[in-house]
Amino acid sequence: MVARKNITWKTSGGKAPARAQRHRPYAPDTTVRWAAPEELPAYLMVGALFRAEHTLGRDNDDNWIGADYTYVVPTWPKDAVLPTGGICVYAGMARVEEIRNGTITRLQRHTIIVGAGRYIITNLNWISPVK
Repeated sequence: MVARKNITWKTSGGKAPARAQRHRPYAPDTTVRWAAPEELPAYLMVGALFRAEHTLGRDNDDNWIGADYTYVVPTWPKDAVLPTGGICVYAGMARVEEIRNGTITRLQRHTIIVGAGRYIITNLNWISPVK
């Protein structure tokens, strides 16, 4: 048998990176108001244009882990990444880890592109398709 080497990742300061203590809490799915369930796949195509129904901003809590991209949440206009009526592009799904009832759940979330950033959105009612 071949012996395997143990690799320890280090930051530029020479220390191993610290792990975050918590996962993002689970957000339940909601019923989409702007389309019937059978019509939803026609709207959720990569590259489709959407309009913001609420002012959306970054969820900047540094303790959350499990996502490659930042989540967006409703916010005040001064903290907006996407103001009400602003345009974003649907970018498909991303697999994330969230904690639900004390267990870590892997699930898929919708993502949008705003400016040069890709964001995870947990409620499709915060955006609506441009028709």
